[in-house]
Amino acid sequence: MDVSCPNCATRFRIPDGAIGEDGRTVRCSKCGHTWHQMPVVDEPEAPAKDDPAAEEATKADELEAEESPPIRPEILAAGGEIDTPPPIGGDLLSDRPSFEAEAAKSKSGSGLASVLWVLLLVVVVAALAAAWFQRDWIVANYPAAAPIYEQLGLVEAEAPLPLRIDDVTSIIRRVDGERRYVITGLIQNTSEAPHAIPPMRGLILGEGGEELVRWDFEAGAGTLAGQSSLAFETSVTAPDGAQNLNIEFVVED
Repeated sequence: MDVSCPNCATRFRIPDGAIGEDGRTVRCSKCGHTWHQMPVVDEPEAPAKDDPAAEEATKADELEAEESPPIRPEILAAGGEIDTPPPIGGDLLSDRPSFEAEAAKSKSGSGLASVLWVLLLVVVVAALAAAWFQRDWIVANYPAAAPIYEQLGLVEAEAPLPLRIDDVTSIIRRVDGERRYVITGLIQNTSEAPHAIPPMRGLILGEGGEELVRWDFEAGAGTLAGQSSLAFETSVTAPDGAQNLNIEFVVED
């Protein structure tokens, strides 16, 4: 028996006994429309024997019907539930996401990965910019980073001072009734060029390395010629418990 959907006009072929004498509710498997279908008796008109065109048309319709089997509508019970048996093997696609869902999921994952890569790039660029513009502050507060900057050529390596202090001696003398250390030594310029002599500092340390006395003094000349030396002398009150004496240059950062 052939039926036609009232909504989309799609034609279906169903078994003759599926509808019954009182009719039955069916649903179009193409558009989803439901209606109450009464039994229909198919009475195809026989083509006239003397009409070749009608006979050819009938044969063409039969051939098309054989090549394109009609879509079977879903027969509904009185309660509206599907009354047809499930397909053999079950619905293999019921638990699988649709192609559009897979594509959307893939697109979403790709978009998230792109965002993460952009954020990582921004963080790296910001870190490099901070390392470049704040290199002086970083080197000043974290001296261990100085060799890295020097290897990368981002800061100039500090040239060693070509001056050195040699032959330091100290004796205790009484000056105006006060015990004083009188310290003498030589400043050597190891370079070929003249070099300015920075201020000098003396330190007297106790037995445990604690600082007892600190004082600053001048060498007696502002510049020292290349490959030459200059004698200096300084004195300070001799503290009790003195154990070590250091003389050094005061080099400002």
